[in-house]
This record gives sequence, structure tokens and C-alpha cells, in this order.
Amino acid sequence: MDRKSEKIEEASDMLNYYNKVYLIFFKVFKQEVYVLAAQQTQDIIAFEQNVNALAMEANEALAKLDTMSSYNGDKELIEAAKRVMEFYKEEAEKEFPKVSDFYIKKDNFDKANEIMETKKKKDRTQEDIDKFNSAVKEYNEAAGSINETNENLNKNRSKMLDEWNKSVESFYKEHT
Repeated sequence: MDRKSEKIEEASDMLNYYNKVYLIFFKVFKQEVYVLAAQQTQDIIAFEQNVNALAMEANEALAKLDTMSSYNGDKELIEAAKRVMEFYKEEAEKEFPKVSDFYIKKDNFDKANEIMETKKKKDRTQEDIDKFNSAVKEYNEAAGSINETNENLNKNRSKMLDEWNKSVESFYKEHT
């Protein structure tokens, strides 16, 4: 083979390796998109199903990445993909349950509010008022918590994706 053919073959090998890692990354990345879409539409059932799928996909991806060999001794792309999967796993297992909790408390508040609105003032019992006040308090606390959680997740997601993109760029520079 001449030098040009060797370079083309090396580039092809590098791209094939990158594509294998990227497909692992993309499958989990896309699953998170489904989670965020369900959150946006406040579809709690779809949200829960997609969060469970995200955790499962992240764990499967980590297992696949553990079995992959380095590319010419360079494991940085695999390590970067593992860091992304760890973020998604943490998000699904520890952060998104806070979002679910918020929606449960919001639903409780909405139900308590509906009860209060359907009853005339004179027909409301102290128990109705106490339940409503408790639901308001829980909802307000959860609203503050969910805003902080979403803000932190968005910041960390952005940072994580920047790091992933830098790792990909570094991989290309190193191997082309």
C-alpha cells in the first residue's frame, strides 16, 4: 500500500472505532431526550417509564464500554463516554426522582385545591382546610426544590456535553 492508502485505512479504522463508541453514547443521549420531553409535557407516566429506561440504558452502556479496548492505546474516548454514562445514571437514579416527587406533590395540591373550590366556604371542614394548607406547603417546598434541581441538571448536562465534545475533538486531532 502507498502512504495515501495507509492514511485512508487508518482514518477508516479510527472512524469505525469512534462510531462504535458514539452509538453507545447516542442511544443513552436520545433516551434522556425522551425523559426531558415527558417532563416538558408533564406526562408523569411517560416520564417515569423513560427515567427507568434511561437508568437501564446507562448501565448497559457502561457494561459495553467496560468491554471495549482502547484505540491504539488511547482510552480517552471510552473514559469520556463512561463519564457521560455516569452522569445519566446519576441523573436517572438520584435527580429525576426529585422531579417525580414534585409532580406528585403538584397533583396532591391540585386535588386539594379542587376540593376547596368545589365546596362552599361554610361547608369546608377544618380537616379540608388542614389538608389544603399541608398540600400548599408541600407544593411550595417542592417547587423551590425542583427549580434548583433543574438548574443544576441543566448546568451539569451542559458541562458534561462540552467535555464529551472536547474529548471527541481531541480524539480526532490525536488520530488523524
